[in-house]
Amino acid sequence: ELARRRYGDALTSEGERWLARATGTAAIVAELKLDAESVRAALLIGFPDSPGFDEQAFAAEVGDEVAQLVIGVARMGAIRAAPGGEGGARKEARGDQAENLRKMLLAMVGDIRVVLVKLAERTQAMRYWVSAPLDPADPRVPAGARESHRSAQARETLAGHVDISGAFSTA
Repeated sequence: ELARRRYGDALTSEGERWLARATGTAAIVAELKLDAESVRAALLIGFPDSPGFDEQAFAAEVGDEVAQLVIGVARMGAIRAAPGGEGGARKEARGDQAENLRKMLLAMVGDIRVVLVKLAERTQAMRYWVSAPLDPADPRVPAGARESHRSAQARETLAGHVDISGAFSTA
C-alpha cells in the first residue's frame, strides 16, 4: 500500500510506471527466493528518486534493513559499464574494469542482496523496453526511450550483468 500511495502515476525515465517497475522487480526477487526484506526493498526501489526524499524518515517508516537495501540499490545506479569491443587491448581493459568493479562493489555493498535487487530492477527495465510502445505521439514515452536509447541501455545492462557476475565469481 505504501508503494501504491507514494508512486501514484509517476514514471521512470524510460516511461514505465514506477509501480509497475517496482512490482515487476519484486516478482523477480521473489522468484530468486530472497527474503521478505529484499522483496519489500524491491517494492520501494523508486523512493530515493522521489522529490524531497529523506533517508532518516524513510528508515523510520520502513525499518533500517529495508532502507539500507533500497538506498544501496539507488547508489548502485551510479555504476555504469564501460563500452566493450574486440581486440587484445580492449579485452585487457575490460578485465581491469571487471576487477575494479569487483573491488568497488565489495567496498560499497556490504550486502549481496543489494546487487541482486539491482540486477532484478535492470532485468525488469529490459522487459519493459522490449514491450513498451514506440509511438512518438504517445506522451507517456519520453524521447529518451526511443529505439537507439533502448539499444544502448540494453547493451549497458548486459555488459553490467556480465561484469558483475564475473566480478563476484572471482571474489
